[in-house]
Amino acid sequence: VSSGDHVMYSLEKNDPEEQWYQGTVRTVQKNQSKIVEHGTYCKFEDERTGYVKDFLKIREFSEKMIHTLLQSTEGKDIERKSSFLIDTETKTKKFWVPDQVTKEVAAFLNTDGGYVIIGQNDAKEVIGISDDLESLKKSLRSGGDLEDKYIKIIETYIYKKLNDTRLEKYITIQIPQILIKGHKLCIIH
Repeated sequence: VSSGDHVMYSLEKNDPEEQWYQGTVRTVQKNQSKIVEHGTYCKFEDERTGYVKDFLKIREFSEKMIHTLLQSTEGKDIERKSSFLIDTETKTKKFWVPDQVTKEVAAFLNTDGGYVIIGQNDAKEVIGISDDLESLKKSLRSGGDLEDKYIKIIETYIYKKLNDTRLEKYITIQIPQILIKGHKLCIIH
């Protein structure tokens, strides 16, 4: 278990599965082995402490966890960006838009990590990534997956711009299958 792991956890050692929570490990509590019988004792990003019960893949974010992220205050571990490709005011591609997201990813790499939510503006309004996805449709090969292409474009841009060996280990990019107010979002963690 390590910081940034997406897990299911319980508040008490023997809580039944229906009382487990989904969350992200902030810190592993000191004075214990990495794996303990009832789960490693950790502090989570929601400020609770508890015992890790199972690991999750990032695509398994629950709707509750996404809503929690969307309602969180921007700060040391949450940033919101309306888009990765399109200037939402002019509805055109602008070279500086991806740099704004990349800057936030770099900042999180140099601190304790965090989330960049693409498709939500600073006023917490969910606007989605449909403009970004629409701008990619023309360049998509027949049978290609638009969301996979979008993720690959973000990944490639950030990796080239930052040229940091930690990226592959610590950065995950996802488009949750859950629609929020009818919109798709992209989350970089």
